[in-house]
Amino acid sequence: EVNDLSVASPATVSRCGMVYMEAVYLGNAPYVTSWCRTTLPQLLPKQADEFGAFCTKHLEAILGFVREHCQAGTPTCDANLLAGFFKLLEASLAPERRAASKTSDEREQAQLARLWFVFSVIWGFGGNLREESRSKFDDFLRQSGLLKELNASFPEKGSVFDYCVAPETSSFVPWTSVVPAFAYDKEAPFFDILVPTGSSTCYDFLLGMLIARGSHVMIVGETGTGKSTLVQGFLNKLVATSEVGINPVLASFSAQTSAKNMQDLLESKLDKIRKNLIGAGAGRQAVVVVDDINMPALEVYGAQPPIELVRQTLAQGGFYDLKKLFLKRVQNTAFIAACGPPGGGRNTITPRLVRHFNLLWVPQMSEAAMQGIFGSILSGFLGAHSFPTDVANLASTTVAATIQLYSCMCAEMLPTPSKSHYTFNLRDVSKVVQGLLMVQAAHIPSADVLIRLWCHEVTRVFADRFIDDTDRSYFKGLVAEYCKLQFKQSWTTEDIFDGENKLIFADYTKPGTPREERKYELVADVSKLGPLFDSYLDEYNAENKEMRLVFFWDAIEHISRLCRVLRQPRGNAMLVGVGGSGKQSLARLATFVSGYSAFQVVITARYGVNDLKADLQVMYRKAGLKGEGISFIFTDQQIADERFLVFMNDLLSSGNIPGLFPAEDMDDIINGVRPAVKRAGLPDTRSSCWDYFIQQVVQNLHVILCFSPIGDPIKVRTRRFPALVNCVVIDWFQPWPEEALVSVSNRFLSDVDLGDDDVRLAVSNFMPYSFLAVNEKSEEYARVERRYNYTTPKSFLELIALFKSMLADRRKQTETAITRLSNGVLKLESTAKSVGQLEEDLKVKSVEVEEKKAACDAMIPKLEEEKAKATEEAAKANVIAADATEKEVSVTKLKAEIERDLAAAEPALVKASAALDGLDKKDLGELKSLGKPPGGVDDVTAAVIYMLHPTGKGKIDTSWKAAQVMMKDVNGFLNTLMGYKDRIDEGSIPKNNFKLLAPLLELEHFNMDTMKKKSNAAAGLCDFVININVYWNINENVEPMRLKALEATETLEKAIAAKEAALAAKAEAEATVAELTAQFNAAVKEKEDVIAEADMCERKLGLAQRLINALSSEGARWKQGIEDLNQEMGLLVGDVLLASAFVSYIGCFNKRFRLDLMSGVFVPYMQGKAAGASFTTIKNAFALPMSEAADPLKVLTNDAEIASWNNETLPADKVSIQNGAIVTNCARWPLMIDPQLQGIKWIKKHEEANGLKTCRLGQKSTLQVIGSGVENGAPVLLENIQLQIDAVLNPVIGRQTVKRGRNLVVKLGDKEIDYSPKFRLYLQTKLANPHYPPEIQAETTLVNFMVTEDGLEDQLLALTVSKERPDLSQQSAALLKQQNEFKIKIKELEDGILYQLATAEGDVTENIELIENLEDSKRVSIEVAEKMVIAKETAVKIEQASELYRPVANRGSLMFFLLSDLFKIHSFHHYSLASFNIVFERAVTGKRPNALEWDAEETMKEMLPEMKREKFIADLEAAEAAAAAASGGDDIDMDALQKRLDFLVERITFNVFAYARRGLLEKHKLIVATMLILRVKQRMGEIPAAEAEYLITGRAAPNPPQMTAKVSDYLQEMQWAAACGLKEVAAFKTLPDDLELDPDAWKEWVEHPKPELEDLPGEWGAKCTAFQKLLVLRALRTDRVTSAVTRYIVQEMGERYMSQPTFDMDDTFADSTFATPLFFVLFPGVDPGVDIENLGAKLGYTEANQQYVSISMGQGQEKNAENVLDRFTADGGWVFLQNVHLMQSWLPILERKLEIAAEVGHKNFRCFLSAEPPPLPDMQTVPEGIMQSSIKVANEPPTDIKSNLRSALSLFSQETFEKSTKPVFHRPMLLGLCFFHALCLGRRKFGFMGFSRQYPYNNGDLTVCAAVLQNYLEANEQTPWQDVRYIAGEIMYGGHITDPWDRRVTNTYLEVLLNPDLTDEKSRFQLAPGFAPLLEGSFEDYRQYIEVASPPESPILFGMHPNAEISLLISLCNNLFFTILSVSGGGGGGGG
Repeated sequence: EVNDLSVASPATVSRCGMVYMEAVYLGNAPYVTSWCRTTLPQLLPKQADEFGAFCTKHLEAILGFVREHCQAGTPTCDANLLAGFFKLLEASLAPERRAASKTSDEREQAQLARLWFVFSVIWGFGGNLREESRSKFDDFLRQSGLLKELNASFPEKGSVFDYCVAPETSSFVPWTSVVPAFAYDKEAPFFDILVPTGSSTCYDFLLGMLIARGSHVMIVGETGTGKSTLVQGFLNKLVATSEVGINPVLASFSAQTSAKNMQDLLESKLDKIRKNLIGAGAGRQAVVVVDDINMPALEVYGAQPPIELVRQTLAQGGFYDLKKLFLKRVQNTAFIAACGPPGGGRNTITPRLVRHFNLLWVPQMSEAAMQGIFGSILSGFLGAHSFPTDVANLASTTVAATIQLYSCMCAEMLPTPSKSHYTFNLRDVSKVVQGLLMVQAAHIPSADVLIRLWCHEVTRVFADRFIDDTDRSYFKGLVAEYCKLQFKQSWTTEDIFDGENKLIFADYTKPGTPREERKYELVADVSKLGPLFDSYLDEYNAENKEMRLVFFWDAIEHISRLCRVLRQPRGNAMLVGVGGSGKQSLARLATFVSGYSAFQVVITARYGVNDLKADLQVMYRKAGLKGEGISFIFTDQQIADERFLVFMNDLLSSGNIPGLFPAEDMDDIINGVRPAVKRAGLPDTRSSCWDYFIQQVVQNLHVILCFSPIGDPIKVRTRRFPALVNCVVIDWFQPWPEEALVSVSNRFLSDVDLGDDDVRLAVSNFMPYSFLAVNEKSEEYARVERRYNYTTPKSFLELIALFKSMLADRRKQTETAITRLSNGVLKLESTAKSVGQLEEDLKVKSVEVEEKKAACDAMIPKLEEEKAKATEEAAKANVIAADATEKEVSVTKLKAEIERDLAAAEPALVKASAALDGLDKKDLGELKSLGKPPGGVDDVTAAVIYMLHPTGKGKIDTSWKAAQVMMKDVNGFLNTLMGYKDRIDEGSIPKNNFKLLAPLLELEHFNMDTMKKKSNAAAGLCDFVININVYWNINENVEPMRLKALEATETLEKAIAAKEAALAAKAEAEATVAELTAQFNAAVKEKEDVIAEADMCERKLGLAQRLINALSSEGARWKQGIEDLNQEMGLLVGDVLLASAFVSYIGCFNKRFRLDLMSGVFVPYMQGKAAGASFTTIKNAFALPMSEAADPLKVLTNDAEIASWNNETLPADKVSIQNGAIVTNCARWPLMIDPQLQGIKWIKKHEEANGLKTCRLGQKSTLQVIGSGVENGAPVLLENIQLQIDAVLNPVIGRQTVKRGRNLVVKLGDKEIDYSPKFRLYLQTKLANPHYPPEIQAETTLVNFMVTEDGLEDQLLALTVSKERPDLSQQSAALLKQQNEFKIKIKELEDGILYQLATAEGDVTENIELIENLEDSKRVSIEVAEKMVIAKETAVKIEQASELYRPVANRGSLMFFLLSDLFKIHSFHHYSLASFNIVFERAVTGKRPNALEWDAEETMKEMLPEMKREKFIADLEAAEAAAAAASGGDDIDMDALQKRLDFLVERITFNVFAYARRGLLEKHKLIVATMLILRVKQRMGEIPAAEAEYLITGRAAPNPPQMTAKVSDYLQEMQWAAACGLKEVAAFKTLPDDLELDPDAWKEWVEHPKPELEDLPGEWGAKCTAFQKLLVLRALRTDRVTSAVTRYIVQEMGERYMSQPTFDMDDTFADSTFATPLFFVLFPGVDPGVDIENLGAKLGYTEANQQYVSISMGQGQEKNAENVLDRFTADGGWVFLQNVHLMQSWLPILERKLEIAAEVGHKNFRCFLSAEPPPLPDMQTVPEGIMQSSIKVANEPPTDIKSNLRSALSLFSQETFEKSTKPVFHRPMLLGLCFFHALCLGRRKFGFMGFSRQYPYNNGDLTVCAAVLQNYLEANEQTPWQDVRYIAGEIMYGGHITDPWDRRVTNTYLEVLLNPDLTDEKSRFQLAPGFAPLLEGSFEDYRQYIEVASPPESPILFGMHPNAEISLLISLCNNLFFTILSVSGGGGGGGG
């Protein structure tokens, strides 16, 4: 069961049987009859028939009247109204109500029942009617026969709604007669005061009657009609008076309320009776009040989940548990819903919910009722507090004036899109009265003061929200008027508001007074408020982070308004102003002044709903439990989640936020407030305690919202969350007035030395002047360029701060430069003075040198003699020493050999020792005890016996017994063996022992392994014997060598003794020589010292002369430099002022606006030429001291720095240089608008050496990267930001540092980190035209890096020259780099010279290194200067040669800026500079791209496998030949070059146009072509500006002269006015006259069907150009302009500009790379997937081989798409992502994936995307970055016949033709089908005259029909004409058609086109007039035939009257030029 099928898909509908139930078929009779038969007899047993007859007779008529003549507050169905009536009647006739009647007479009871019947009719059928309909219903009811039949009558006065039933008298009496009396309670809080009225008594009665019966009620009314108050009052009474226990549950819905929120509320507030039953127990009732029930936002399928939960609860009696999914029933619970009518964020409630409610409309309160309510309150207040009599007597007048003013506001100040908050309601009147009640009698001594108080309060409530001076002035006039009318005071607005003492009531004038003792009074002297707030600010700064504020009048007013709000219970405020206007600062100060504490949430990266709840819990506890006054300052920048506003909405509306506290915390809170509840005399029930807690919260917790007025967020949020407007006082921050700006400027510049008073005044005034000028220019910028720049008070303050810091820096730099130059000059002057003294010193030193030389010569003979003796002794000693050394070497060598041999024996010895260690005493004992040893063991023991024998002579007993004897003492035996090695070394072992041993060792079994098998002991002994024998043999061989070594050692000792004696003799001789030498050396040193002194003196003299010579020119230049710098110092104020304004304000603007601001605004002011301006009264006649040719760049940078920037890839045009200067000098972080990525490329290079870190918003590591940069002082680049910046970054972006000890810290997320002064942050966006809110612009410096036309032209010139003349290009590039390096080098050298002189210590003439360095520096400087001269000459030659190609670059630049403007037409038309450069380069070279390289052969191999190879090669060869001809050496063939240039210009123009056209929507193609030709022709000077302007605007004369009768015969008024307007164009001054003089000729021309093809009448045909003819058509035949423009384009530029080839997937793919996705724009019936799959199959990319993946994007497909993109990016492959526009939140991820692919993608990676165009052309549904980088394809069916026919035929091929065996029939019939297809598509352009709706005919329809044609022809002998027509007309094409007349049109087409005459050559059949079918030929013949023979476009082709297209053509013309006009306001970018 569904309400409608609005969100059902065709698939759903096709699978279900649809039964549409309409109430009209069932009617109301069954329901009425059923009720009368079942319920009525129970209520009125005796009158059932009577009342049944009434129902049957009258209810249908009443319903009919209500439906036909009345307007309901909420839409209802008939059954809903009937049910409401029956419920009311049941409640009225309930037994308990009848029992309450005082009469028991049956007739009176019957009459009373009749009255209740009428009452139920009134409120059952009329209760939901609006005010104007109630009067109609009243008339109808009085005139109907119902009242007469029921014997009921009403008084004439009032309406039937004003009366109630009086059971006592059985009559109707006025509601006002039963209103309870009101008594004012002066102790009651204002919001608890309820004054009963007739209306409130009526609704109380109705609610009570229905709720008591368990019925549900919905109260509907406009905002502010008192619905909430009415319900709250009813609940209070119900709780107090009901006999059953009442559990009230309050809920307030907003746009973000979810079903879970509502379910949680019900589960927490209703009593839990059982697990599956909640509500109210026996004897109790729950009443759930849902305020703003229609506020929840619609979800995607149109439902409102919270409402559906309520509906389910009412319809099914409960809802389902979310965890265990069982039904929870709700019992004894009634619902009261309140809402406003649909609109303004409120939605229409589903009738499925409404049907459960009785509906009551609450009308606007009458003025009399308001007077009664508020008059009672105010008079009661004034009387209860003993105000003076004259004051108390004004109560009624004051309320009357308030009500009249309120009524006027409602009628006059209506909401508009820009004033959506101009909504006034009863709350505003209440707020005025509440304000009046804040005073005490002592402070209102007279009636005048009360009147002033009233003026103040109405201004605060009504006027503070106004957004402009016009509205405020109007309001002030009203107030003055009411003062005169009501209070009899002849006060003017000046007297009231703007007198000497401005109107302020406040309670802060006595500092130190406790908050609760403060008095609200008139401020007697407002001039004291400034100093007062200064003292408050000082106190604040002493306790908090310092704020610097200037208290001009606006600031004082804002603080006073906030203090007023904060002193009121439930006082909340919304401050609305642009970012940086001081909202938060003033809120914090007002909070401090009011004695409250301020609270603000701290946004972190993960701050979410739970964090906000935690912060609210803290505030609630402080305000509700501790009674602390808190102001919660909440900004729109802190709304990290829109759900935050749900909490704010609840907080503002009631203070009760469902689910804020968990159950256990609620228990703690209730227990915490229970004592206070008891003290207040309230029952300490759980609900009472909680209500008391909430009451304390709303009294002590004040919300101050700080929102920005810019954009839609504030409008959307206030519409979706009504409490944001209804429950706050709005304070709209106006732009700072001029006087405020001046005062702030004076204040902050007071501590700066600016010279005399005139300069100070001019500088101080320049600050507001420039600020206001930039505001004015920004409005023009938005109007002309559609680009947005905001200046806020914060940016104004930043300008002042920047000026101060920059002035101080530049002064310091200048002083430093003067000091350095002065030091250099002083050093040179002192050097010049020292030259004379040095010459005298040199003469003295020369004589002293000669004397020392003679003394040295006398010592030489004696020294030579002693040296000879010493030499002889040394020779002898050397011979002896050499002999000794030789002997020493031989002995050492011998010893080494012995040691080596001994070392060889060591392993054997170790093994022997190991063998002994392995012997076990036990084993030896066992061996010894053997009677007979195993075989071979006795040989081992015999060997041991031989070894141990003392002599080795004689017969030796080796028997076993002898062995046993040997081993008798085991320990002794082992010790003997252990010491055997020592005995060998001593030589005590007989040599014969080992000779005896030798035979045994040779035995085969004498080895350890064999013995091991027989005895372990024998094995060990065997091993020992073997190894000790080895040792013996080695030792025995070494012995002779030992003896020889001993002998050699003795000889060596003797030789050494002789050596030592010889050496001693040698040493003695050498000592003698050394002594003589020392004497000689001393003499020589003395001589050399004297010579050195002389040389030094001479060198010093030379160096001094060299220094003077080297730097003589520098000295003069430095002196001039000092003079210049001193002069500059005096001009710094003006120069720095201009530079600081330039940095602060200029960056956002483009070149033209920058020039306007600088030369037209800033400089004239500073030169004292600022006359009056529209935006300010500030003038300046004083010329500030400043440079004559003021240039900010000279202050901000220098040539060397600019050269380094150019080397770092910053373009060299002026705007780019300006951008570089702004980025490097701005105090606020630069935010670069950089769609062409020129800025980011430069920054990355510029900061590369400083360790630049790059990150993006959304990356996990972003905060970490930024935090690291902040702490370590590294630069950070935040790239590709969108329109919003995470709030967590605000402290860093806003540089909100705090001093902690010696360090600065900044908040980042939830922690503070150290802030390095070296930290730099760069922000960059790729968005071409971002609209950043003022909050972001106030914190950053916007820098427009968009390429300029001049800058791009230079870049394209370089690119062209690099391809056409690579020799020139290389020279130019090298020269440019060299010149930049020269500039840098010269600056470095000059700085180096001065630095070396400045840092040189002592006498510089002694510093050889310094002087040599200075000479080198000077030499290099001269060389560089000479090279620069040569380089300049060379550069001129290169430039002259390069300039020949300027026309090519100029056209390229024009084409790019044409493309860059297209986004203004549609958001899909974005183009990047990178993609343009590829197209441009391809046009110049004729080569298509392949990745990043250009290689023709590789391109063809990899990208053009089978595609247009021959044509490609031909184009390539032709281009190369032309280029070669153009660049043939130095002698340039100018004719050949000119041809080449013309060829390039045309190819660039067309290639770029074709590139763009491929992605244009059909309706935009003529627009773009027209823009192109206009720009080209204007650039070439062929079209005067006035003529182009007229063509675009079609400007008509506003007051043309009266037409003569002759002219009026053929011209309409509009045409005549246009002709008179054309007269303003010079060439057409006589046109109106000629229209009168030659009416016949002009009439013939004007009335011609196609005047564009005819010559203009008379001489006009000869003297008008083709373009001027367009102007005449624009004036006289608007409908033919588009045709004429098309013809003009064809004539001037060629057919190909207006005739687009059919879409070729192969050709399009050839332009793509892995870095450029293909983006397909989707249209009905267009599916690019087939083309992609076919191409993939051809190139080997298919789903089968997993190289192609197609994904239809939808929920849940994101991860799949990301995985495929990652895989194919790495490995290669094709991915097709369809319908990406459905994935708005995921598209930024896709954009990043594509960026990565562009950087590192596999060469075979391709990404195909498709999306539908957005519903509105300016909606950006696909990110700009994706659109810029993509090749866009909009394969939209064209609108003209020829293009559609061409496109239709292109779906087939020669192969299609050849398939048929009946070509005579097949080919003409296929052509006929193609023509039919073209007609169907083309007819759509006529709108509703073509088809009743836009049917999605597509290529599939045609291809299927063609296949059917083929099959039917082959299957039938006779041509099946009828069958083919039926399938096409009724099935394929007819399947789209819903209108029978449309089907008739298509069938008629088919009847005419597909009949036997088509193939009959004799029939002369024509498909269209002049277009006969081609009966035979190849596919190519048919294609050519279409191009040649297609008929001209005309409605006749479609079978329509020629006039059918007039309205269409006029519309096309108007749209064409309106679009061009709207686009032409924009020009180029702003920089780069």
